Amino acid sequence: MTKHKAIYLEWDDARGRNGWFSNDEILNGPFTIKTIGYLVKEDRTHITVTTSISKSDYKVDPLTIPKSTILKRRNIKIKI
Repeated sequence: MTKHKAIYLEWDDARGRNGWFSNDEILNGPFTIKTIGYLVKEDRTHITVTTSISKSDYKVDPLTIPKSTILKRRNIKIKI
C-alpha cells in the first residue's frame, strides 16, 4: 500500500440555493469547510483528498479542492 499523508484543510466552498427567493433570503459569502483526509494528488492548482484507503490502495469519495480556496493547511501525524 502506498503511504499517504493525512492533512487538515480549511477552505471556502461556493454556496447556492435553488427555487424562488427574495433579496433578503440570498445567502451571502462563502461557506467555510473543515476537512480531514488523506492526500491523494496535488498539482499547481488543485489538491485531492480521500476519507479512506483500502489495503490494495483503492480510494473512496475523493474530493478535489481548488488551492485558491484553501485558507489553512496542516499536516497530521498518525501513529499506528
